[in-house]
Amino acid sequence: MDVASMQASPKLNLIARRAVALLVLISLVASFLTISVFAPMLVFADDAISEESSASQERRDASIKASGKYGTCLWQIDIDNKLTIYPETGLVGKIGEYAESSAVRCSPTWSKYKDTIAAIEILPGVTARNSLSGLFNKYPALESINLSFLDTSDTKYMADMFCDCPSLTSLDLSSFDTSSAITMEDMFRGCSSLTSLDLSPLDTSNVTRMGGMFSDCSSLTSLGLSCFSTSKVWEVESMFRDCSSLTSLDLPVFDNSDLRKLNNMFSGCSSLTSLDLSGLSTSNVHSMQGMFSQAWMVLLKTPYRFLYAAARHRAEFYT
Repeated sequence: MDVASMQASPKLNLIARRAVALLVLISLVASFLTISVFAPMLVFADDAISEESSASQERRDASIKASGKYGTCLWQIDIDNKLTIYPETGLVGKIGEYAESSAVRCSPTWSKYKDTIAAIEILPGVTARNSLSGLFNKYPALESINLSFLDTSDTKYMADMFCDCPSLTSLDLSSFDTSSAITMEDMFRGCSSLTSLDLSPLDTSNVTRMGGMFSDCSSLTSLGLSCFSTSKVWEVESMFRDCSSLTSLDLPVFDNSDLRKLNNMFSGCSSLTSLDLSGLSTSNVHSMQGMFSQAWMVLLKTPYRFLYAAARHRAEFYT
């Protein structure tokens, strides 16, 4: 290395060190400026977001007039009287009761508000326990129920489930799983505003009790039950009682030898003019009290075998 290079080297090192020091200084100044200028802006933005979130939460809280827990699901009722049921965990939740018979009725924690509930929506993930008996019994203001996401595949007892809901005008049962159901007595009783009901999705192959199932559905004009499997049904008393607007009825085959009573089965069906009873077994029936009471047009066309059976058992099925 020549003398000139050796003399230049210390100068270059000094310049390099000064350049590094200058870059560090610039970096520190930039950091200071960033903190000084943008930090207040970020804080302001965070405060704005927080305030907006709080305001949104307050609006949500103001729209909810009641909330609680039933089973492992949460529920809330908004200012429009809509009941919404959803899983507590956000994934899966259960409603209903664990029961040994349909005598055990559901006691949901929202029951004290049922006089004003106008709509019910069940969100995905809600699963029913083995009993839903009486779950929506006596909801006078209820106009609609969304059952699309309610899993009832393990539910055995459905007695009184929609009983006495006089404002209910329609009911979509297209996704309603009844494959495990064994009792449906009084299931739709008193739904006096229902004008039609599509029952084709219902699996009734295990059902034993249908007494009062459509009783007091006074606005129903027709009912197709040919899709019903009734091989295990032994109770049909008052099944169509006071369906006063019913003009046609597609009756399923009731051939269970355990069928004993037909009391009040068509009582009060005053608009019913014809009825095919060929599939209704009377071989072991011992009581027909009031079977056709106030159903005069049907009574006039009653098959001889029913008249004979009534005489044999002294059944006064027209009173």
